[in-house]
Amino acid sequence: MGDTRPDAHTLAGIPVVVRWADLAQDADGPPAGEHAEPDAGYARSLLTPFEFARYETLRPHAARSFLAGRSLLRELVAAIAAVEPTDVTIEARCPVCGGPHGRPTVVSPAAATPLQLSLAHSGAVVAAAAAWENPVGVDVERADAAHAPERDDAIAAVAGASGDDPLEHWTRVEAVLKADGRGLRVDPGRVRIRAGDATGDTVDAWIDGDEASPHYALASIDLGPGFTASVAVKT
Repeated sequence: MGDTRPDAHTLAGIPVVVRWADLAQDADGPPAGEHAEPDAGYARSLLTPFEFARYETLRPHAARSFLAGRSLLRELVAAIAAVEPTDVTIEARCPVCGGPHGRPTVVSPAAATPLQLSLAHSGAVVAAAAAWENPVGVDVERADAAHAPERDDAIAAVAGASGDDPLEHWTRVEAVLKADGRGLRVDPGRVRIRAGDATGDTVDAWIDGDEASPHYALASIDLGPGFTASVAVKT
């Protein structure tokens, strides 16, 4: 799928790798982004029967994004575990309803099952992240993406008086909630982010009110102009 090298990050001493693709395509040009969109035929060949059945129920844009996400995850695991993408099986199950929309996990190869994964979609952008054993979360937004007014209001409310760019703050909050595993079942307003700058340095975060009070290391991801993205890992 074009340039398939993982982008390496270290958060609080924990290695995290990220892969991304922008599916936006001009009529006369290739897909934008450092990592190109996977070949559709090849990507479909990687799907399990269950994934393929789900893929066939989706509308064209959603199907294309789903296919790119599943391919990104397999390419990422394969690059880290030094295996072929065809050797990688990914499963996603919601811990609440059992539906196929939960956190992605590695089923095979066995040596890669300790890998923790996260996947994010925003319009034509897809991003995947992985870390050994430590739960990880990734979130990405296009800076020019059109949101419903209530979504814009929610993003601004969560950023509050933090002084952060609202969209960057939102991606940080979403990344933490994904690493936590409960996602938006947790009130985003409970995520606390220690004051930091937007230079990409690691920032500390936690979820207010949790008895265990685990902490998360956060960093911005540079996906180029027009993108806002963050990755979080449980420390």
